[in-house]
Amino acid sequence: MKKETGRGIGIAVIGCGGIANVHMKVINLEAGSRLAAVVDIDETRLAAAAGKYDVEETYTTWEPVWGNANIDAVDICLPHHLHMPATIAALEAGKHVLVEKPISNTVAEADRMIEAGERNGKVLMVGHVKRFNRTFVAMQRNVAAGNIGEPFSFEAIWHGPREIMPGIPWVRKKETGGGGPLMGFGTHHLDILHWTLGKVEEVFSFTTCAVVEDCEVEDTAAVCLRLRSGMIGVVSFNWARSAEGFYEVLRIMGSEGEITVTDGIEIRLASERRFGDRELHMLNSDEEAGDLPEEQFLGQLRHFIDCVHSGERPLTDGRTARDTVAVIEAAYRSAETGKVVKVDY
Repeated sequence: MKKETGRGIGIAVIGCGGIANVHMKVINLEAGSRLAAVVDIDETRLAAAAGKYDVEETYTTWEPVWGNANIDAVDICLPHHLHMPATIAALEAGKHVLVEKPISNTVAEADRMIEAGERNGKVLMVGHVKRFNRTFVAMQRNVAAGNIGEPFSFEAIWHGPREIMPGIPWVRKKETGGGGPLMGFGTHHLDILHWTLGKVEEVFSFTTCAVVEDCEVEDTAAVCLRLRSGMIGVVSFNWARSAEGFYEVLRIMGSEGEITVTDGIEIRLASERRFGDRELHMLNSDEEAGDLPEEQFLGQLRHFIDCVHSGERPLTDGRTARDTVAVIEAAYRSAETGKVVKVDY
């Protein structure tokens, strides 16, 4: 890939709603980048973003970005169905791309995005930001170090309040959102599981829309997974919780211990190898993974910038993100057919 040198890279953020705010914030904080432009079809939201983050270049469509020589890369924070067209257009225009997760709604779309990146020699990175979260990195490192022995099972739970889907209308539509919490939450945990434990071989799943009205996708999903290693585990996601707030747990069990992350913040480890007992010990993620920035989105941005400069393949590249969508596609096929489905990578 072409190496960029000599200055902080100019980044245009395309889509100024929701999660885009933290993207714009860290771009402004990072010395290696500058927020060169913002793009949004909603002029009120566009003006608010430009004012808040002191951006002079604003556009209501993405086409002007492609010919702007001051823009080296784009950060795409759009509804899922727009990830593919925006990404391919950016890559064809010679821009590097950081696109929010999921990479796309389908494997076929992801393949087109990957091909465009490789053909144009530009970085394509996907925002699986939990790989830059100190707590989840501490989990991965402890498993890799053998501190729980041989992993044999796992469970992932992530429940969100029932207000999520009514508050973001496009996520309720299959064509635009691609799916419900299995797509929205599942991309994060499935990516961490792939990274930490290896690829999923086959799945059996159930989905339902139990609470949210006027919805084409599930608000609740439960999936049993078997990995290529033979390990089995379960994941459960919903956007239908009646209690306030979010509840998130990822647990990996091994022959000599287990490790659990709760709400993306707390991490507990039982390790006969490390502690000499079977008690759960609270770990300090700042000590376990203090080489990473405290802010996970800043860590993600710095990795993207490093890849633009070096030409190295990102940790969360298009092919890695594609594998996560392949698991989700298999899970939806299983829910539709009532059968165990092998993941087609």
